Amino acid sequence: MQPRFFEQCAPRRVWDGVYHTDLLSHVADPVDFLRHMRPWLAQPDGLVAFEVGAFDGAPESWSRWLRSPGLHVHRRFYTLQGLTRLLDRAGLRCVARRDFDLGAYTAWIRAVGAARAALGRAPTQGAARDGALESAAPQSLGRARRANERFAAWLRSGPASRVPTGAPRTLLVAARFNEGVSRAET
Repeated sequence: MQPRFFEQCAPRRVWDGVYHTDLLSHVADPVDFLRHMRPWLAQPDGLVAFEVGAFDGAPESWSRWLRSPGLHVHRRFYTLQGLTRLLDRAGLRCVARRDFDLGAYTAWIRAVGAARAALGRAPTQGAARDGALESAAPQSLGRARRANERFAAWLRSGPASRVPTGAPRTLLVAARFNEGVSRAET
């Protein structure tokens, strides 16, 4: 069976909202990707919510650091101005946004990767979510991984994420399609 991308799928069911995390930096055509969410919404004013990285004012060195082994490979990074243009081209308007500083989170992820490398384990992204690794690991190691995931999530969106470090940010965006954008146009 050939893998299918979201943009190639037709909805079997419609929803009040569509949510995705950290995908816009990875898709080939983010405008088409966002436009394709319209047929999945039950109402014309259905909500499209997503999280995306933002590099407003962050030094270029962060870009190289975030492209290092063990972290996501990004096709693009966004600025607030670029994200606003993208939403406009996709026929969306932002109705709410929340910013999270990624400095503490990224430093923690790098430290965990360095510790894994020092122990002779390759720093693999998503290793804590890999069911095969989890089931083969001793129970105490599984608890440690779950504790690490909770701590990393707290650093990513908890109080630490509200302390400006000059690092890239992640933006939680809620948007709605502009009036007049029909399901057929998208």
